[in-house]
Amino acid sequence: MPNKTGNAYGLTVLFPIKSGLVANYDHKEALRIFLADLPRDETSPFARSAITHFSRMVVVEKFGYNGEPSLVDDLKSPYLLWTACFNGDLEPWLDLIWTDMSAELKTILGHCVAYENYFGQQGFKNYVNRCQIETSFLFADYPDDTLEEVLEGLKLKKHFVDFMVDNQQSNAETLKSNFMQWMETMDNTPSPTPGSTY
Repeated sequence: MPNKTGNAYGLTVLFPIKSGLVANYDHKEALRIFLADLPRDETSPFARSAITHFSRMVVVEKFGYNGEPSLVDDLKSPYLLWTACFNGDLEPWLDLIWTDMSAELKTILGHCVAYENYFGQQGFKNYVNRCQIETSFLFADYPDDTLEEVLEGLKLKKHFVDFMVDNQQSNAETLKSNFMQWMETMDNTPSPTPGSTY
């Protein structure tokens, strides 16, 4: 199925950015400034969603050209590229994202062509559907795992590496004792929060 592999959905959207000025900046620069100021850690607005594995927004003005035999692709305007990977289907995720970060989305999409003609939550979903392009080659590391399961795996990986480094010289009896203690500690260690640089 396009856009999906397993339970992972890959969203790709290109929103055309308005021409003209806003607060002495053209829209693409104003949008870049706003996006650059968004937090990129556990306080990110995208980290409010418990099913979002990855989300990125970037302003695209032109495509790279690798020389012949490829062709030059020209854009009629700059675009806001939005890519995301999450569990489940698009419509419920868009509902959740709107609930979690509608204020930020209104500001971001306010720089995009014709967004002012789309109103509220349903308008947001309609606008995304209008500008979505098919993700024809989706690679998801963990297509059937929830975000919670991935974060738990990251926790165990990090702490297990530390355990192995600390116990390289231990004899079998000490290693077993330390491992049992480590297992108990892991049971009481919380997983990293979404968006953290764990």
